[in-house]
Amino acid sequence: MKTKLLCVLYAALLSGCFTPQHIERLTPEQIAQRSKLSRDQFRKNTVLEGMNLQFGEMGINSYGLSATKYDADPSIDYTVWMATKRSPQEGWAFWQDAHDQNGNELVRPATSRRVGTDAFTLEAISFSVTRQWLNQAATNGIVIRIDGQRAQQQLSLPANYVTGFLLSADNAFPLK
Repeated sequence: MKTKLLCVLYAALLSGCFTPQHIERLTPEQIAQRSKLSRDQFRKNTVLEGMNLQFGEMGINSYGLSATKYDADPSIDYTVWMATKRSPQEGWAFWQDAHDQNGNELVRPATSRRVGTDAFTLEAISFSVTRQWLNQAATNGIVIRIDGQRAQQQLSLPANYVTGFLLSADNAFPLK
C-alpha cells in the first residue's frame, strides 16, 4: 500500500490540479467526476484518488484525498496526502505531523523523501482519516496544518471538495 500511495502522490505533482481558490466554484458532482479509480491486480486493491489541489508558486505542490479498499478487507482506508517540491534554498521540510483546526491529530502512515531533478527535494506525506472525520468535514470544510522540522503548511479542504470526494467514494465502494 505504501508504494502505491507514494506513486499516487508523486503522480499528483505532474497531473492537472486545481487551486483551492478555484475549487469552490465547482459542484460536488463536478469534483466527483474528476476523481480517478485504479485497480491493482497484484496487490488486490482498488484506489480512488480525489481531484488534486495545488498550492505554492505556480502550483508546484499538491494535496488531496484518497481511499483504498483491499479485496480481503471490508473496510476502506481514507487518507489526506500532500506532495511538495522544494528548491535547494528551501531544503528539506521533514514533514512529520498534522492537526486539524479542531485540534485533532492525524495519524501518519507513510512519508517519502527523495532528491529530484536539479537538486529539488520531493517530499510526500499522508495521514489516515476516518469516514466520520470526512463526514464532519463535508459540512463546513476543514483546515489542516502540517508541521515539519523546517516548515509549516496549511491546507484547506472545502466542504464541496470533501462532499464530491465522498460521492465518488460511495460510487466506487458501494455498501453491500
